[in-house]
Amino acid sequence: MNKYYIDLGKTSFVVSANTKLLLLALYGFSLLVPSITVNAVNIDSRVGHQMVFDSVNGRVILFGGHIVEQSMTYLNDTWSYDPLENTWTLMQLDSSPSPRGGHMMAYSQDHEVIIMFGGMNTRGRLDETWIFDCKTEEWTQLGPEEKPQGRSDAALVYDSDEKVFVLYGGWGSRSGLQDDTWVFDPETIEWTEVETSTSPGRMYGQGMVYDSVNRRAILYGGHLRSPISREYIEDVWFFYSGNRSWIQTNYTVKPHGRYWNAIDLDKENMQLVIFGGGYGEGPLRETWVLDLYEKSWTNISSPANPPARIMPRMVYVQTIDAFICFGGADPRTINFNDTWILRLETESWEKLYPSYTVKIVEESDDSLAISGFPLVAIHLSLVTSFYIYNRKRGSKTIN
Repeated sequence: MNKYYIDLGKTSFVVSANTKLLLLALYGFSLLVPSITVNAVNIDSRVGHQMVFDSVNGRVILFGGHIVEQSMTYLNDTWSYDPLENTWTLMQLDSSPSPRGGHMMAYSQDHEVIIMFGGMNTRGRLDETWIFDCKTEEWTQLGPEEKPQGRSDAALVYDSDEKVFVLYGGWGSRSGLQDDTWVFDPETIEWTEVETSTSPGRMYGQGMVYDSVNRRAILYGGHLRSPISREYIEDVWFFYSGNRSWIQTNYTVKPHGRYWNAIDLDKENMQLVIFGGGYGEGPLRETWVLDLYEKSWTNISSPANPPARIMPRMVYVQTIDAFICFGGADPRTINFNDTWILRLETESWEKLYPSYTVKIVEESDDSLAISGFPLVAIHLSLVTSFYIYNRKRGSKTIN
């Protein structure tokens, strides 16, 4: 059921689009306040988008992506998801980054910001750095002098111990696959390339999370290419910002190597989850869990898993102790705009049926505003609409 969120400063309410009565009420309201418009919303199917969990505000933030059809359609919409209300809200912002997919995003609770880098669109692979302020809900492009070359499908994570963002690999705009490591300091607005003695290799489509207990980033997956081999990464790599080193870890039982999979970490229970992805044999629907305490992988796949797909996005939501997964595609058949929840306690997936909302903001000149007018307008429009509705029905009863 679609819903609409009307925001008038101190007065706000949510209405359903499924009843004629409330549509008439909104019609009467629009006659009295013509600067307000209401548009039906739904979130587009997509791949190449990014999601993070804004832990301070208890919401998921999603940006961009592209629709895979006969030609690419790139997106630049920003959405928030309320896990307690099961509601996606389109955020109407004054400015946004250009449409793109395959970009990288990570969230800093310390700064209450999201950093986004790169991605690709019709202009090619991008080298832009953007910051989203979660308090003011504003996107701002940053202009560091030194920066990584433009790229897509890299991995980006926030190191909460060193207070920097860590970027690795991806498909570069000038020289193909990358194996470079960069850190971004949000205080100084500077990118710095990190020299390391070893690395996971030149790759794209990998994912990273941050393990604050052990003070390390964790990288899994990726499509690796070299002059003599082509393979999908199945090992786990740890990056320690403190001594700027990569360390490879191997497990006896492990998932098949893959790329473009969803990944995130339950930081409370130290369990890393991957879902989906691909490795040349079509998309996958497997769910694997790496217990960082036990140092072992477990396959918890079941018939209730979401359909097979590449490039879904998944985040761990602390407020509900569960993972939220959205979107992706099976390139053979369909793009997805479905929302799923994974509860590790029961090892079960469940498809959600969220509401979709949009904020409608009054744009009238404050100098012409009448104190209390929005609330009066709502009341008058509702009375008017009830009268019209009753006349149309020929009855005094409202259902």
